Amino acid sequence: MSYFSLKNYDDAISYYNKLISLFPKHNLCGDAFYSIGECLYQQEKFQECIIAMKNFSQKYSNDELVSSAQFLIGQCYFRTKSFTDAIASFNHIIQNHSKSSLSIQSYLKIGDCFYNLKQYEEALEKYKEIIKIAPKGEFADDAAYNIEWC
Repeated sequence: MSYFSLKNYDDAISYYNKLISLFPKHNLCGDAFYSIGECLYQQEKFQECIIAMKNFSQKYSNDELVSSAQFLIGQCYFRTKSFTDAIASFNHIIQNHSKSSLSIQSYLKIGDCFYNLKQYEEALEKYKEIIKIAPKGEFADDAAYNIEWC
């Protein structure tokens, strides 16, 4: 079992940092950088997580985890009620990672942000977009449910 699996996030971060410092060119360093951000998110250290994920995205801009890092940034903003920043993060995924599995989920999260901002028309538009784009997708039911609240 790993430190992360055991929810021992401080030791996991220490392990990932050791890997990065001992083997800076190793192909697992990108995963280690990303995992540090995940640990920080689990610890609810949202500002530190945002910084870690932004650094990861800059350093490993071609990594397949960049869209996941951007999504986690959006989640951090959402959790801290910085809904406008969250919208920008989720929009970034839609615009730059449209083929990512997180793209449709980003529409849902943007709708949730607008809902929390009491911008119900904008929320309704995002929820309807999900149903239009992916009517049988895993988030269509959530979008249909959320429409009832707008």
